[in-house]
Amino acid sequence: MVAPTGRRLGRYHLVEPVGAGPCGEVFRAKVLGVAGMERQFAIKRFYPAVLARPEALARLQQATRAYGGLEHPRIARLAELGVAAGETFTATELVAGLDLARLVAMEPSERDRIPAGAGLGFVSAAARAMGYAHGRGVTHGGLCPTNLIATLDGDVKVTDVGVLGCRLGPRPAVDEALLGRLPYLAPEQLLGETVAAAADVFALGVIAYELVSGVRPFGGATTLEI
Repeated sequence: MVAPTGRRLGRYHLVEPVGAGPCGEVFRAKVLGVAGMERQFAIKRFYPAVLARPEALARLQQATRAYGGLEHPRIARLAELGVAAGETFTATELVAGLDLARLVAMEPSERDRIPAGAGLGFVSAAARAMGYAHGRGVTHGGLCPTNLIATLDGDVKVTDVGVLGCRLGPRPAVDEALLGRLPYLAPEQLLGETVAAAADVFALGVIAYELVSGVRPFGGATTLEI
């Protein structure tokens, strides 16, 4: 169920929905300060069913603690993991730009306007950001085109570090809600095994292939096919 806009979630005013994924729905939100000052955030409101399992909430708390400690110009800053009116949410820096999923979804004629070098440049920039995170023992575990945002100045920012882990159960491949994410998950993730930095390298390789060729290296109409 989509939360209504124009309402408050804690100190955040939800302005408009900007997307949704397997863990929750995302809104552009703002916080009003003194003298009319305003700050904007991306609020991810988690689906209650996702966090119904105690281990899922524990995973989210662990992931956001690690995410909150990252300070890098190509990683969207996590402001907080909060709970308001019984709803769990994250507040992250709102990045002005276009997520790479929209670039991938362009028609072939439009995609031709994006040089392969530019697409690989985005992936290279994201890889440097993740190299920083890996050096601090943090794995994203859910890299995909929707959480890589091409900024207005031609750079890229990574969002939602570690967040997908709260959704992944022991058998992710049978979760139909993950159909759009399975092509980017490493084999060990599909088997429910421990995730390390190699899973992020795998995902970046898939994204690079897709940006350059316009097709996914691994596809299918069902989770089993993928």
